[in-house]
Amino acid sequence: FPIKETAGVVWRVEPMHDYLVSNTKQSLWTLMGAVAFVLLIACANVANLLLARGSARHGELAVRAAIGAGRARLVRQLITEAIVLGLVGGVLGLMIAYASTAALIAARPADLPRLDEIGLDGTVALGP
Repeated sequence: FPIKETAGVVWRVEPMHDYLVSNTKQSLWTLMGAVAFVLLIACANVANLLLARGSARHGELAVRAAIGAGRARLVRQLITEAIVLGLVGGVLGLMIAYASTAALIAARPADLPRLDEIGLDGTVALGP
């Protein structure tokens, strides 16, 4: 942006975004990519575990169906188990995020801007 001098004062206009995060922009994008990749791996692992668990329980579900459990009852049971597993995983994830954020703030890296504004946001954690 152009620099203008008026009455001995030099004016320089710079976008606020560049002023706040200019030297950490590449690091933040790299970190976001790494986090997205880890999340993708975690989701694939959970899906794989659910598939393996479902395959191993094939006999149990066949016995339940043989003694009179309807299809809706079996589906309800599996959905309930998946929801409980998801909620427990979510709570553990939030606890790990809280501990990691506290550890990051305690480390006080010099090149991290606006360190006092870092924290967990409840509206993001709870979802839409």
